[in-house]
Amino acid sequence: MKKIFALLLALALVLSLAACGASEAPKADAPAASEDKLVIAYSVPSYANEFWVNWTDAMKAECDELGYEFIVEDAKSDVANQVTQLENWITRQIDACVIAPVDAEALQATVDEALNEGIPVINAATKLERYTAYVGVDQYYYGEQIGKCAADWVNANLADKAEVKVAILTDSTQKNMITRTEGIKAGLAGAPNIVIVAEQDAYATDAGMSAAENILQAHPDLDGFVGITDSAMCGAYQAVITSGVDTEKMFLVACDGNAEALGYIKEGTCYRASVAIDVKATAHLNLWQAIDAAHGKEVEDVKTQVTPVTPENVDEWLK
Repeated sequence: MKKIFALLLALALVLSLAACGASEAPKADAPAASEDKLVIAYSVPSYANEFWVNWTDAMKAECDELGYEFIVEDAKSDVANQVTQLENWITRQIDACVIAPVDAEALQATVDEALNEGIPVINAATKLERYTAYVGVDQYYYGEQIGKCAADWVNANLADKAEVKVAILTDSTQKNMITRTEGIKAGLAGAPNIVIVAEQDAYATDAGMSAAENILQAHPDLDGFVGITDSAMCGAYQAVITSGVDTEKMFLVACDGNAEALGYIKEGTCYRASVAIDVKATAHLNLWQAIDAAHGKEVEDVKTQVTPVTPENVDEWLK
């Protein structure tokens, strides 16, 4: 029965995400009130990305509702911080943790120590080699969908232009972002006239603005930006608007589906699309993997669904 319960919960999330991408996974029943209060910890890669803020808020709200203690710590994009956080949790003997690694390889030894101590480690986003259960996207496919959104827009609006100049905002320091960028390039190939003229690291908003300013100075005839996060692309959007360039035929495309990006899409700006993840539903599943694992139940890996958000379906996501 335990295994069936876990499978049904995973299936419920996958079906809800595949159906419209915006519905929250149904909540499982809370453990009996007589059970001890659980302590669940969560290590966030960086609060600089709104995606992780929303993820954390969703998990904390549900933990508060259940009456569990929720520890959350920001790694600030430094795996050394995550190692220290996990070591402290091991010492405290928490019941379970959720970790989205900054650097999976560098964190693995400490994760192994936690597992050996009987502490379930729920792995989010960047995949570890060993963990209790994993929820995350196929990074290459995620990137490919970003690139495809951009290519589709180019084919529909700039097909008659000999060269469509594109800049990519990436992050060469994170393995999953490197893989996502490879997927972006594969997706961009769907428009044969696209030429990648620049590639610069930018994960968060300030970095996105700075990178876009530099790229626009070097390539004032740039046609579009494609990137690995909406946070960075929202910064790039501000740089584009401030620069005064003609945005009628310009396109910006990224991912995560954060509120600011979706607002720009709805307003009909040059921010043309975002490939989104249902953050609340995914955070819910990660939390319940931790809760179930803490109670000795079997938990299984689940692949997160992604959905392109354009002016045609943005209202569904803004709900």
